[in-house]
Order: sequence, then C-alpha cells, then structure tokens
Amino acid sequence: MVHIVDDNFKRWGELSEGLDHRKFRIHRGTYSLPNNSYYVIVNLKFSTLFTTVLNFAKDKNAKVLLLAPHLALKTEMNEALKMINEFDKNGVLVRTLYLGALIGEGVSETESVVMEMLKDAKQNNNIEIPENNQTLFLLNTHDAADSILRFLFTYQNSSKAILGIKLRIYDITKKVIFAYPYISTTKTKKLERLQIIRPDTVIEPRGDPFKFIEEYLSSREIVQKLHFPEPKKGKLQYGLYLKLVTAIFLFFIIPFISLFISGSLAVGSVYLIRHKKDEHVGILTKPSRFFARATKASIEPFDNLPLVGGVYTEAYSVANTIERGTYLADKVSVVKDHFSKIISGIRGDEVNVDVLLTEAYLEIDSAYIEISFLENEIKENELFLSGFYKDIIQISKARESLFYVREILSSAPTLLGFNRQTTYMVLFQNNMELRPTGGFIGSFALVTFNKGKLIDSSVFDVYSADGQLKGYITPPDPIKVHLGEPSWYLRDSNWDPDFPTSAKRAEWFLEKSLDRQVDGVMGIDLEVVGDLLSIVGPLNIPDFEDTIDSKNLYDKIQFEVENDFFPGSKKKANYLTALSNTLISSLSQINSSQYYDIANILLNDLQSRDIQIFLHETSSQAVIKDLGWDGSINHLECVGNCATSWLGVVEANVGVNKANYYVNRASNLKVEIENDKIINTLSLAITNSATTNSYDPKSRYKAYVRVMAPNLANFSKVEIVNGKNRETLNPDLVKMEDRIEVGVLVVVNPGESSLIKFKWSFPGKLDFNKKGKVEVYWRKQAGVSAHPVSVEIIRPFVSLTSPNSIIYNTDLARDALVELNW
Repeated sequence: MVHIVDDNFKRWGELSEGLDHRKFRIHRGTYSLPNNSYYVIVNLKFSTLFTTVLNFAKDKNAKVLLLAPHLALKTEMNEALKMINEFDKNGVLVRTLYLGALIGEGVSETESVVMEMLKDAKQNNNIEIPENNQTLFLLNTHDAADSILRFLFTYQNSSKAILGIKLRIYDITKKVIFAYPYISTTKTKKLERLQIIRPDTVIEPRGDPFKFIEEYLSSREIVQKLHFPEPKKGKLQYGLYLKLVTAIFLFFIIPFISLFISGSLAVGSVYLIRHKKDEHVGILTKPSRFFARATKASIEPFDNLPLVGGVYTEAYSVANTIERGTYLADKVSVVKDHFSKIISGIRGDEVNVDVLLTEAYLEIDSAYIEISFLENEIKENELFLSGFYKDIIQISKARESLFYVREILSSAPTLLGFNRQTTYMVLFQNNMELRPTGGFIGSFALVTFNKGKLIDSSVFDVYSADGQLKGYITPPDPIKVHLGEPSWYLRDSNWDPDFPTSAKRAEWFLEKSLDRQVDGVMGIDLEVVGDLLSIVGPLNIPDFEDTIDSKNLYDKIQFEVENDFFPGSKKKANYLTALSNTLISSLSQINSSQYYDIANILLNDLQSRDIQIFLHETSSQAVIKDLGWDGSINHLECVGNCATSWLGVVEANVGVNKANYYVNRASNLKVEIENDKIINTLSLAITNSATTNSYDPKSRYKAYVRVMAPNLANFSKVEIVNGKNRETLNPDLVKMEDRIEVGVLVVVNPGESSLIKFKWSFPGKLDFNKKGKVEVYWRKQAGVSAHPVSVEIIRPFVSLTSPNSIIYNTDLARDALVELNW
C-alpha cells in the first residue's frame, strides 16, 4: 500500500481517477498514516505540510520520495533544493523524482510549456517555439502514477531520476506539423523555466505521449468552405456515378490495403530477426507501425456497421497486434545495446553499469508484459495471423527467457558489488570424471566485483589449496573405502548431490586452506565451456600457442592439465587462466546477432544444472532457488487422492580417471501402484565404449552409484548384471532428514555393459473409484548429458474407460515429471 500526503486532496482524486485505489491512499496530513508506512510522497506545492512530514519521516524512520518538476521557475528550484538539504540535514533518506513536462487531461497551460504550445496550435493554428530549443522530458499524466509506483519499488540505487521521454521542443513541433500541415510556427523568447538537474538516470513511461497530442489536436473544430460546382441540369453523367462508386469502394477497402502493407512489413521484420539481422529491423517496423495506426484510425467509423462491422473489428485487433509486435521488435536492438555496454562496463570500460542495469531491467520488464499480451492476441487472431501463428512456440520461449533475465537483473546490482565488494568462488568441475554435483573439482577461480567492475580474477589448482590444509577431516565412507582417501579435501568436497550443501563445504575448505572468504559459489562443468565455444570458437591461446574449439576441448584440456602433472604444479592453473581470459574476452566482443544464442545456451545450462549457483545474499538466493538454478534437492508432494514418487540417480567416478568420456547410459523405471503401497523398479544400463585394454585403469569405469528416494522408502537388495555374471548386493544406506540414499560400487570395463537394478517401495493408499493421480518426478544429475529414460506407471484395473497405465519416453536433459490421472 502506498500512502500519498498532499493538502490538495481533490486534485489527487481527479488525477488518480480510473486507477486501482486498493493500491494507494491519499491523506491531507500524516495523522492518519499507519505505523508501517515506508515512503512519504512529497509534492513541492505543499510547503505548509513540510515540517509535519519531516517529523513523521524522522519518527518512523521512513524513506522519502520527493516529486519535483524537471523544468522549474527559479523559486520552485530553490524550494526543492531547500527541502532536499533539510531532509539530508535531519538524516532522512530522500530520493528525488523529477517529473517531465506534463501533458494530459486536467493539465493547464500555466503548468506545462507543452500544453501551452498545444493550446496555441488548437486555437490559433500556430505554435510559438522558444528560440533556445529547450531539451525536455515529455510525460503524460495517464502514465505518471504507474511510473511513480514502479520507481518506488525498483531495485536501482540512484537517489535521483527523471521521468519522461527525452525530446527537444523542435522534435515535438516537427511531429505536430507533420500530422497537421496547416499549423504554422513562430519563434518566441527563451523559456523562463530552468532545468534543476541534468539527466543522468532517465525512466521512460510505458505509454506513448504523442497519442494524447493527436487526440487533443484532432478534437479542434475546423470549418473549411468547400466549393462544389453546380451540377448540370438534366441527367447525371455516367462518369460521375463511376467516380462515386469508386470513391465508396476505396473508402471501405483502404483499411485493408493499409493493414496488408503493415502486415507485409511486419513479416519482413520477423524474417530479419530470424536471420539475426535485427540491426535493420527498424527500417521495416517504423513504417509497419505507421500503417497499423492508419488502419486503426480508418476502421473506427465502421465498427458499428451491421453485417460487416465484425470484420472491421477483427482487422482493428490484427492491426493492434502488429503494432504491439513492432514495438517489441524495436526493443531487441535496444536491449542488446544495453547488455553490450553492461558487459563492457563490467570488464572496466567507463560506463555507468548501475544506470544501464536499471534501464535494461525496465526494458525487459516492459517487453515481458508486452510479449505476454502479444502471445494471447496472436492466438485469438489465428485466422488472420496464420503467418505468425507458427511463431507462438518461439514467442513462448522468448517470454520464458525474458522472465529469467528480468529476475537475474533484479539481483544484479547486489551481486556485482554496488553495495559492497563481493567475491565468488567458481568451481571448475570436470564431468569427464563425474562427481555428485557435476564433476571432479580440478581447479577453481576467485572473482571479485566492486561497483559493477570485475577487479580481480584468479585461477587456482585445487592441489595447491589442498596442500595447505592442516589437520585431518574424516571423509564420508565411500571416499575413504573406494577412493582410498584417508582425509577429506576441497577436491572431494562436492560429495553431496545437493549443491548448496556442497558449496558451503567448499567454502569451509577454502577458508581453512587459503584463509579466504567468499559471498557465494558457482559450479560449472565442461559442457558449459563446450557450448560457449560452439558460438565463439575456435579460440587461440597465445601463451600456449594452441587453438581450442568445442570439438577438441576435452582432448586439449586433458593433455594440457594431465600430461606431466604433479601436485604443486601451476601448469593446469596457468592453462585454465589463459583459456578463461580468452573466452571472456571473446564473449565481450561478440556481435549483437549472437546475444540470443549465448543467452539461450546459458539458460539451458542453468536448467540442466551444468551451471549451479549458491549465494549468501538471501533475497538473490531466493530468486535463484525459485528459478531452479541453485542445484538443491527438491521433491514434489501432492495433496488429496494422489501420490508422488520421486528419485534421483547420483554417480561418482571413484576410479581417478576420465572414463566418463566413454560412458553411455539408459534407464527404465517401472512404477506399480497397489492398494496400500507403490513399488518402484529402476534398471540402469551403463556402457563403457572405450576400446583399450580392459585392465587399463585409465579407461575402466569405477563408479559409486546412488539412488535417492523419499525417506519412507524401503529398499531391497541391488542386483548387478554384467554379461553372464550376476550378483546381488546389500547396498549402503544413509537416512537423511528429507530423503534416503542407497549406493553400490559398480565397475564397467572397456567394451562392456552393466545393468544395475534398484527396487524400493513406500506407503501410498489411493482410492481408484474417484479422481486421482500418481506423479513421478525424476531429478537429473548435474554433469550428465541427456540420455534416454523410460517411465511406465501401472495401476490396478478399474474400468475400460479409465487409463490403467502410461509409458513415457524422453531424453533426460533436465528434470522430468510424468503423471497418470484417472
């Protein structure tokens, strides 16, 4: 709830007419404000209440938003500066929002330079232009309230901003004269109003202010004397009939001609975006939007016509959709430009990253809202927009991507160290030696940001850090037994498949070994590097006279970091430092047409857990968790006549080799529902395609395989089949607060396959005589590439009309959810 304090109560009531009054209240004084008020909005016009508001802000520790005109008389400017100084002196946190030149219903000519010009144009067919061609920010009152509320709750740190669309007075004049050529211009003296501040942060409202100008001027009464020739007496000529019929035909058909031109240009802009030539999109979108508006204007007289009115209404809707789509297309290049500058700023260029982040967030937020409307409008006008309907899937993906980017940007200022310097630990996990959170931690980086700048980035070999660890730490039993490690080190800290748990443990080892503390941990595996190299590669690594791309990535890294390696060697760290620096440099220099590809790759890697993030800053971590990017173990639970079976397979290569390069896998899960329990049977087939000698330890896949399930699960013995060999094992069992884990050691020699069968059950009493469902949630392990899985759910036979089973086949590229409903 926003509380507005102003002695001009009636005025606010008029300005807020049509808005949702459940979201704000207007007060004449502070006596009625609740104790939990967060902001006080101060209007420059009510100096009589200033002392009261100041005392309230001090008592309640409230933050203050001061509204002031951007163009002000000298007395108004002095009053604003006096208020700001008084707030600062009393320790009140104040943010100032300077409102641009107002236009709109209820704005008088004395309050606005632009309204004064428009009044002259309307009444006298003349505009008086100040000779100094003042820069101003145009703001429609219809958009002001929404924009003020957005500024209130935006994340940006700027203490002052300007609200409006930046223009010069000549720009407004040109647009008016273009639309109404009969209006003349004369120059007048300079404006008496002065700028309080120069624009450093500009917030553009969502609406189009020129729409009001068009409506305002089009309402003028224009009386023109039209002289028609006297018709000749007698029979009218045939030519006159023909002209009349032609004129009427054109009158009815022109809207559709205009719509066809607008649609054709829009199709052309879509083609350019598809082919990554969006720098030329504006050439087509602007005229497309012009013809769309022309269509809407020419259709209005036909809306209520009987029989044919519906066709014109549909055409109007299509024109509106095209207009919305062209606005979105124009935003593509704007957003790309913002991100290009943000990346340059982070790398050290002299740009205001904070302002750019704010502007990018507002653009993305606006685009997300617009694209949501666009998606629905295209669906509603499928018949008329059949050419665009096939883009619905792409639009849905773009909307999803915009949502993710918007959420990231909301936390970006905090993460990039605008409040304080921040340092993050980046774990480089080699998934060719698979571990629970993605891969063996062979090295890690420490990256530091301050005020949006990357000020330090250093890569460390994990053995260098482990060598400085003092004391003995008892490792989990599988590490001690199967890896043969008597103590626990940073390199094996990611044993828990829950990434936040392993990240905290990695931080602990870092502090104990190098005496460094960080603000969060990110885990990335080789899949991410390979995906990025497919866009920016091949890369030349000058210090090593080497060339690396997505195809030779594994071989190159394997050779450089493993050949002649010994604990304490800096060869691995030096090579990975050179590679990461070259990769970052290449990413910062990509052309705008590659931005979408890079963003799409990173989003996919986040969803597949090839990138996982853990942050100390709680609000940012909440965003990451909600997006599913934190790598935590979450399991679904349903309520009512339903049951959830969830599982996750966790492999850990304990053979001290990179055998996962040769490993393929396929899985089958059968879920059988009985009256009071649910029985799960998982068959996991692992194939080692290496062709070297079966006794070569470098290619033998020795893995500790775990299955996670609900903590009420009751596991049977595990069966392992390798060719003709079959053995039954009692698995290791670990009960945790939210789950149970069972594990066995599996060895798959080169050229062989092993089938591992896990079986477990848990309580689940269901009533098949009323509606219900069973859902299976399968968690994908980080670092494991997409592989085929099959899920079969079987329930007792009830009737021929209700499904008794379902089979679902997919590649497990991310978490999967399968449901059987009855």
